Amino acid sequence: MDDFFIAGQPVNVMADYCAMLPGRVMAYLFGMPANMDRDVRNWATVFMLSADISPAERQAYNEEAMAFFTQHARKQIDQIAKGEDTPGPLLNAFIRTEVDGDRLSFEETVRFCMTATVAGAETTSFYLGNLIAVFADFNEIWQGFVKDASQFDAIYKETLRFHGPLYRSGDRVRLRPCHQRCGRKMAFVPRFYEHRRGGKRFFRLDSPTQHIKRSDFNGLTGQGQ
Repeated sequence: MDDFFIAGQPVNVMADYCAMLPGRVMAYLFGMPANMDRDVRNWATVFMLSADISPAERQAYNEEAMAFFTQHARKQIDQIAKGEDTPGPLLNAFIRTEVDGDRLSFEETVRFCMTATVAGAETTSFYLGNLIAVFADFNEIWQGFVKDASQFDAIYKETLRFHGPLYRSGDRVRLRPCHQRCGRKMAFVPRFYEHRRGGKRFFRLDSPTQHIKRSDFNGLTGQGQ
């Protein structure tokens, strides 16, 4: 985090950290210079249609990304062929991995680089923001994590559950409190609501006010029971 924040200055956590960390990680995985993290971020947002730019500008960014990975992958392949060590564990895996005697072609390697650059970049950024929000809103969760870092596995999974996408329906529905028997580890979700459509039950989360133990919430992603 020290690479993104300047001590003593205000910080936009989403723009300065959550948006940039996935780009920094992908730059490392591809063996790119760390200062290209912003390029990776730009390529991802442009490709996913999140950037407010013209079609011509979008096409130019996509061509820029394709040209970079074409050149970069070729350079890595040539270095590997010479027996040289190359950075970028993910790109190395694309180049070196062999299955039943087959390896990815050069074109497939470049396309995988493009796909890995954009796939999940924004999802990861939003998740990081949600995770920081959970720590900020629930001091007891943060303090528990500080005391016992092994809690992180449960915390990050419950953050996905807590901040996951809600089921959306154009139908008019009546929400009512829905109480569940609780069984396993803690969750951040004190209650959730149900509505019925087509004889099935669907659930959405309410804002948390307390901790409960969690049971198997089968409907939280919109799957009917």
